[in-house]
This record gives sequence, C-alpha cells and structure tokens, in this order.
Amino acid sequence: MEEIKKQNSDEMKEIKLEGNAADLADAIQTIDIEEDSIEIEEVSLNEEPEEADDIAEEKVSRKQKKGKKKIAKFWKGFYIYIGILAVFMIFVFIYVWNTMKKFQKSQPEHTVESLIETLESGDISSIETTGGSKFEPDFDGTEDLKNALDGKELDYQLKTTGSDSLTYNILVGDKVVAEATLKSDSDKKVLGIITISDWKVDKVVSKVAGNSRKYTITAPAGYKVKVNGIELGEDELKGEPKPVDNAEFIAEYTTAPTVVTYKVSGITKEPVVEAFDIAGNNVSIPDYAGKNKIEIGYQTEEISEDLKSYVLQVAFHYSDFFTGTLEGEQDGLGTIRQYFPEGSYYIDLADKYRVGDMWMYSDLISSEFRDVSVSEYTKYSDTCFSCRVKFVRSMVLNTHESREETSDETFYYVNIDGKWLVADIKSNL
Repeated sequence: MEEIKKQNSDEMKEIKLEGNAADLADAIQTIDIEEDSIEIEEVSLNEEPEEADDIAEEKVSRKQKKGKKKIAKFWKGFYIYIGILAVFMIFVFIYVWNTMKKFQKSQPEHTVESLIETLESGDISSIETTGGSKFEPDFDGTEDLKNALDGKELDYQLKTTGSDSLTYNILVGDKVVAEATLKSDSDKKVLGIITISDWKVDKVVSKVAGNSRKYTITAPAGYKVKVNGIELGEDELKGEPKPVDNAEFIAEYTTAPTVVTYKVSGITKEPVVEAFDIAGNNVSIPDYAGKNKIEIGYQTEEISEDLKSYVLQVAFHYSDFFTGTLEGEQDGLGTIRQYFPEGSYYIDLADKYRVGDMWMYSDLISSEFRDVSVSEYTKYSDTCFSCRVKFVRSMVLNTHESREETSDETFYYVNIDGKWLVADIKSNL
C-alpha cells in the first residue's frame, strides 16, 4: 500500500512539473465538452476541494441548461402547431357558417316572403291580372285584386313542386288570391352534400274574380259539354258517374246509362253552355239563365217507324196477357216470354199472375186501343234505349159492362244477340 501511495506521489509530482491544477481542470473540461458521456472519475488528490466542487457544479449547470433548451424547443413547436390548428379551425368555422347562411338565404320561402312584403305594400305590378279562369281568358281583374289585397295580411302555401320550379298559393285567410311560380336560376353544390339554388319569381297570376260564380253541370256520360267554347274535362269532373234514374235493371244485361257531374268556377258573366250527344248532335239545354245548376239530359229523338211498331206490339201483347186475351201456350205466357231476357223478373211476375189471379178477370166481348203514342225515345247507347208508351184501352166485359184502362209506361230496352228485349218497365201514373 505504501508503495502505491509512493507511486501516486511520484506521478503527481510529474504532473506538477508539466502544469498546475488549473491547467488540468481546463483539460478535463475540454474533454467533457467534446464528449458528454465521459465523466471525470478521479480528481487529483493534491487539487483544492473547493475548486473541484465548482467545476462539478458548472458541469451540472450546463447539462441542465441543455435540457431546458430542448424542453423549450418542444413547447415552442407545440404552441405553433396549436396556433396553426386554431387558425385552420376558425377558417373552417367561418366557411361553414357563411355557407349555411347562404343555404338558408337560398330557401324559396325567403323569395315568397319577399314577394308577399311587396304585395302587402300595395305594389301589384308583378301580378298578371288579365285572364281569370280558363273559361274567361280576357278577364281583367286588376281592380278586383286591389280590393282583395287592400290592408290584408297575406300568407302562402306550397301547391306543387317540379324538378326546377315551385308553385305557391298566396292566401288571404284560406282564400287563394294569387298563384306564384318560382324557378331555380342556378344550382351549386357545396360541402359535397348541400345544394344552393338561386330562386327567382317566374310569374304571379291573380286568382281573384270579383263576382265570380260556380256552376254545377250534370250531363250524360259520353256527352261533350262546353262552357264558353272550352270543353269540360277531368279537372272539372267531380265524383263518380251515377246511374240514370229508373234504369237499375239495365245493368244486369248491358252497360247502364250514367250521368256525370262537373264543377265550374271563376265565371263572372253568364256562360254559354253547349252539349253534344255521342253522335255529335247538338243537344238542347233547358233555360239556365240566372241558375247555378244546369241539368243536361239524354237527348230524345223521333223513333223510327219500324221500332215504333215493335214497341207497340210488345206493349199491346203485355196488356193482352193481363186481360186474358193473348193467345199462346200457358195462357199467352209463351208469347210474351220472347220479349224479355231469360230469367226476367217480369216473366216471373206474369207467371204468378197467370196461376193465381187470371181466373178472376172477366172475359171480354170487345177491346180497343186508342190515344196511342210513342214518345221520349232516348238512345243511351248502341245497346240501350227507352221510350214512353201511352194508350187508353176501351173494353166491354161479358157482363156488358164498359171499362177503360189508361196505360202510361216507360219501357227500357237492351240489345241481346241482335234483338231488342225489355229490361225494365216504369209506370208514369
């Protein structure tokens, strides 16, 4: 051990010869600066303790400063990133906000509300007031519209939508006073999902007719009806067709005649109403002046002589059967059977009468048909018609008692397999 101490003492002396302790410290410091990982493990035993402590503290301080510099650089970068992100988010927010404002302003309701403000101010220059309903295209309703809007609060309601257009009803209360059509001037897609349209008022048409009247018109199905030269169609047709009165049994054998109802509005003057039957013939219409309900019936015609003879033969034979004077099997039932469709109610009725009541009828000495007429021949279709048969039957019973019976009945005929048969009979007495 003493030998080691002695050896170290000799080495230290040699170092003192080469330089003092301060020079040694500088050398060690230089080594520390170049390589951070190298630490001084040993200090000269002859070096002053205070000087060695200062050197160690200085090294620690420099390491701490380097660490602080690294931390400072991290936070500086972090703050810059946060700042850039914040600016970007603000930019996105402003862009989305402005886009949504544009989208909101582009809604068609704003255009309609702007139009309503203009109308409420008394400016109706944008409204077409010429031409009321389609039945009065030359009608000028400027004054009527002014009166309808004066001092009124307006509202609107969506009526129809199209691919690039919208139609709104302009309302006073629940009454439509005008119709506004909007069209999309341009469409632009933003944010990938939102379409911004530039809606413009295309036209505004007045729906006000000062003293307008509504008409209800009934007419046979298949007839053409015109009001002021305009043919009525699906827009005016209301409800379902209804069968003609007293023609219920016809439907059992062929298409029953029906009547349809039309509703016409927006008429300010007495209209001109015309009707044409299925053959295109002009149909006479009862006087409708001052009336709101116009009834157009099936057109009656003159019956041909051949058809007239046939319907009289049917009527006379039917009467003969019930007086017990008709020849043929089963007391004449076989004779009248040829005039009715198979399974007819009237044949069943006649058979019951033949079996139960015919025996009570007195035999006739003589019989005569007088005051005979066939009128009101009405052709409903190629397979259906009706006519009114009237006559007075004068009879002398076997008791020498005179008797007269008046018959006034409407016969409804249908064509089955090319032959006219009685579908129904209605008494007019």
